[in-house]
Amino acid sequence: MISVIISSVNPVHLEHLRRNIGETIGVPFEIIAFENGNAARGICEIYNSGARQARYDILCFMHEDVLMKTPDWGGIIAKLFSNKDVGAIGVAGCSYKTLVPSGWVAYGMPQILHYHVEQSYKFIDKPTELLLSNPDGATSKEVAVIDGVWMCTKKDIVLQHPFDEDLLRGFHGYDVDFSIAVAQRYKVLVTYEVLLNHFSEGNFGADWLAAILKVAEKWRPLLPLNKAALTRRQTEMVEVRTCKNLIGLMKRFKYSVSQKLYVVWSLKNAISLPSLIKLTFYALK
Repeated sequence: MISVIISSVNPVHLEHLRRNIGETIGVPFEIIAFENGNAARGICEIYNSGARQARYDILCFMHEDVLMKTPDWGGIIAKLFSNKDVGAIGVAGCSYKTLVPSGWVAYGMPQILHYHVEQSYKFIDKPTELLLSNPDGATSKEVAVIDGVWMCTKKDIVLQHPFDEDLLRGFHGYDVDFSIAVAQRYKVLVTYEVLLNHFSEGNFGADWLAAILKVAEKWRPLLPLNKAALTRRQTEMVEVRTCKNLIGLMKRFKYSVSQKLYVVWSLKNAISLPSLIKLTFYALK
């Protein structure tokens, strides 16, 4: 019933995950794993290859540094996909995708973030914690974008809307890009009924930043996606806060003033003139 597709860089992690999936998924499944320890293939290329090879209609794209905690999670996913309007499902996402380049997270309004993840940490000394943001107390929530740590979709959807391996040749941005593509025709959901433990908090470096800038430029005519029904005042607050975070990253990775100003001025129709002026000065610092 479910084809699990994994890009693997660590054989030990992969073997642990194979056993874990078999113990928890609760439905017929297959695992399609691609050894990619030398990073010779980008994740979009690998995911498209896996989708073409898959025997089952439901696909689950999963990082290998996770362990599933919920029994019979496959049955939960199958039930959600019985609604033909559902096109993608994750465990973390945001109900507003900004016009400003960003990952799946937007800043300024915590209530637009939706996630249910047990998070462990690799790059900082911090104990594992349960991260839960469910403002409505729902079992699932429609969002604009989901995080790629774990996301499920249908095989026919990936074949119609493949991962953009021409644009994204590395390992970042694919989740936002795919979410936006799917959201044009289907609902994208975060489910609160599935819990996994993620062993790493992620590393948002120069490659990640370059990828999200490409994705934002690709989808600029269709952004923002406002699944949260935010008001104009609220969207401005989110766009401004997210833009300040982005400019901080661009400064860190030595982007030019003209590149930073391009991002700011692309918001001219989305935010007020005073906010645009403030962001301009922030970019010039």
